[in-house]
Amino acid sequence: MPAAIRSAYWRIAIMIFPAFAILGLFTSLSPQFIISTLGVDNLLLVGAATFVLFEAGVIAQLLLLNRPYRWAILYGLGLLIASLLLIAVGLVLTSFIVLAAGAIIGGFGAGLGFMGGLGMLSDGIASDSRAGTTAAYFVAAQSGVAVPVLMIGALSPPGTHGRDDDGDYGDCCAGRYRLCHQPAREALI
Repeated sequence: MPAAIRSAYWRIAIMIFPAFAILGLFTSLSPQFIISTLGVDNLLLVGAATFVLFEAGVIAQLLLLNRPYRWAILYGLGLLIASLLLIAVGLVLTSFIVLAAGAIIGGFGAGLGFMGGLGMLSDGIASDSRAGTTAAYFVAAQSGVAVPVLMIGALSPPGTHGRDDDGDYGDCCAGRYRLCHQPAREALI
């Protein structure tokens, strides 16, 4: 990475890490919250909550492709804050609709932030440095996905990592949601 853009890289990496941390935390924790806290047992809806999070990011990038990078970053961060509030309110009120709205807004915000950060970072970089700089940006983003999720796993009390009362994974990898005991089609309905 060229020395001239290192300070810009760190500012952008500090922005993209929490944006992707929200994506990682939502995708790892939301299915359990949706099922246990909100009482939604339709696995298609549970999966859709994560799907719309990422699709909203894609839509944001397609719709707002020509916006200035700084604008995309600032509005993306604002939307991520609004998303966190909506997700928290959705869990407190046990409202799937509010939680889903938070996921859509969060995905939109993360998409904008990602697009703006990558554009700002790559703008003005010589082509021989672009691949390394882009790779470093993706390392920062993917660290945001992985590190918080791994920390949650490491800090979880013993016996809460998918093992059943017998100490094995007998109920299946999807938890105790009757997936192993039902045909696949019935589990989605």
